[in-house]
Amino acid sequence: MAEMTVDLKYCDFNKVSGALMLASERFAGGFPSQVSIRSEHTGNIVRFVPDEAAALAAEFWDGEMCEYRPIDPVNNCNKLVIYHAF
Repeated sequence: MAEMTVDLKYCDFNKVSGALMLASERFAGGFPSQVSIRSEHTGNIVRFVPDEAAALAAEFWDGEMCEYRPIDPVNNCNKLVIYHAF
């Protein structure tokens, strides 16, 4: 699946874990190879790629969710989690 850009308003942010949460329905239930999140307030865009180390530590995922790490500088977000909500 190609790179996708999503507005921040479709994400939930967990302040405790520093994670953005996003339902996979934005990607027709798939997990893209790269995701860009755009802030509608600042116009900043942060790109995320799958976190292979997290997948390996969890003995890979069962297809229900995928963790992504930021590849651009961020202030308070350390990961993006895309999950199946259906």
